[in-house]
Amino acid sequence: MPLSSALSSVTWLPAGGSPPASTVAAVGSVSVTINRSPFEVSEVGDDNAAFIEGYQNVSATLDMFYSATDSARFEANITSAAGAGTLTVFTSSGDSISGAAYVTSYSVTAAANDVVRASIGFQFTGAIALA
Repeated sequence: MPLSSALSSVTWLPAGGSPPASTVAAVGSVSVTINRSPFEVSEVGDDNAAFIEGYQNVSATLDMFYSATDSARFEANITSAAGAGTLTVFTSSGDSISGAAYVTSYSVTAAANDVVRASIGFQFTGAIALA
């Protein structure tokens, strides 16, 4: 997966495109998990199990630092997301992963002065684009 290089930014566009997209540049780390569970199609009496390709399941967790003052819109977009928005993660080398995603969790783990540390979970829905 092309997300092995350092991250440069994350963009979140809420469902319906309103409010406008928000970008946070100080992403500490990201974890993207792509699973594809197989379906067993063996028949009774077969000596070996047979499988076919299953559905792809993609989730992401972002840990980031951002300015509460500069990124108040981002926080509002995350905490009020009612439907799937568009999540795009860009690396410093220009690679990206993008797709429709639901916010599954949002946790502020530290806030000091104007700097906020947060962890946000996403569940992608539908196809993703790796570029």
